[in-house]
Amino acid sequence: MSAVASVLAEVAAERGRQDATWGEQNHADGTGRDCDKVSADRAREACERSFREGWGSWSHILREEVAEAFAESDPVRLREELIQVAAVAAAWVEAIDRRTHAGCARRVESGVVHYNCGISVECGDYPGGVYAEHVRRLTESAGGAA
Repeated sequence: MSAVASVLAEVAAERGRQDATWGEQNHADGTGRDCDKVSADRAREACERSFREGWGSWSHILREEVAEAFAESDPVRLREELIQVAAVAAAWVEAIDRRTHAGCARRVESGVVHYNCGISVECGDYPGGVYAEHVRRLTESAGGAA
């Protein structure tokens, strides 16, 4: 399974936990206010400046995408922006995974995440998610703190 598919499987599991906890949620969007449009412009400028000056980060990118979503009042455009938010968040998780345990790739089979380091984690309700459980077990098997 690809890195993105694995991350999205974790997102799907989290969505299942949310639905189990709170049921189907149907709230007002609460977006498209004038102040949200100003915030989106500022976030875009800050993101562009940070990368132009060489200190850009994932938080700049995600903050910009969230601000752009908050600025939208049209449901079609809001949906497009929220998909971009989800995509950036997933890409950030993939980057964290690469950075924190490169070479410990994973695959998912029958609801079990198998890591190349030999640890397998059943997709279940772990505090912090399946990745956090993997790190906990990896740390435990190494006999110390991460």
